[in-house]
Amino acid sequence: MLGTPLVWADRVNSNWKWPNIDGIHNFKEKLVHSANWDQEYDFTGKRVANIGIGSSGVQIVPQLAKVVDSMDVYIRTQTWISPAPGINEPTENDPEMDSELNFTEKTLEMFKEPQTLRDYRAAIMDR
Repeated sequence: MLGTPLVWADRVNSNWKWPNIDGIHNFKEKLVHSANWDQEYDFTGKRVANIGIGSSGVQIVPQLAKVVDSMDVYIRTQTWISPAPGINEPTENDPEMDSELNFTEKTLEMFKEPQTLRDYRAAIMDR
């Protein structure tokens, strides 16, 4: 089996650093950070370990899974992904949307009121 690259997916991409994991710098195989991606590295057929499941992990894992031999994903805490409008069954309290599931101008105007926007966000989380 080929070497096991370790991918670290971190949400703070503008000022990235390796996580504080004992022995990480003694790891003998490829280390790849989502904020410093190696475009030349070929993951095809490799065993891969991914640490993290934030936005980078959510995007990276499904793409790598298509080409790697196997993948382990290590997650410390759950992630939360908001469904796009139209994913849930509509309710009578949903704001107006156009035929392409975009908020109407009327709805965008309503969302300028902070409490209205907070209430809508809370309703989505409750679903």
